[in-house]
Amino acid sequence: MSPVVSEFFAYRTELQELHQQLKMNCRKIKEIIIQENPDLGQFEPLLLQLRSLVLRQAEDGDNGGCLDEAVSRLPALGKEADRLRLEYQQIVVSLDKMLLMLCSDHSTIALAGELGKEFDDNKKRLADLELVELGILEKGFNFYLD
Repeated sequence: MSPVVSEFFAYRTELQELHQQLKMNCRKIKEIIIQENPDLGQFEPLLLQLRSLVLRQAEDGDNGGCLDEAVSRLPALGKEADRLRLEYQQIVVSLDKMLLMLCSDHSTIALAGELGKEFDDNKKRLADLELVELGILEKGFNFYLD
C-alpha cells in the first residue's frame, strides 16, 4: 500500500472513530430525552461530552488534523473545509444554548421537549457533516471509496 493510501486510511479511521463516539453519545442523549419523565441530571454530562467532541472537530484544522491535511494536498478545498468548521462551531453554539436551557425554570417535560427539538436538529446536522467531511478527505487525497 502506498504511503498516501496508508495515510488516507489512518485519517479516515480516526474520523470514523470520532463520528462513532458522536453517534454513541447522541444515542445516549436521545434515550434520556424520549423518556416519559426524563432525568435531565443525566443529560448535562452527556451534552458536555458531545460539546467537547464537536469542538474537537471544529478545531481540527488548527491542530493539523485530517481537514488540514486534505487542504494542504488540494488547496481548492479550503473554503469547503472552512464552511465545515463553521458548521461545527455553530453546533457548539447550539449546544451551549441547550446547556443554558437546563438552567431555566421550565418544567422537566416542557424542557425535555425543547431540548429534544434542538438536539434532533443538531443530530441531523452532525450526520450531514460527517458525509461532507469524508468527501473533503477523499477529494484531498484523491482516493475514493464506495
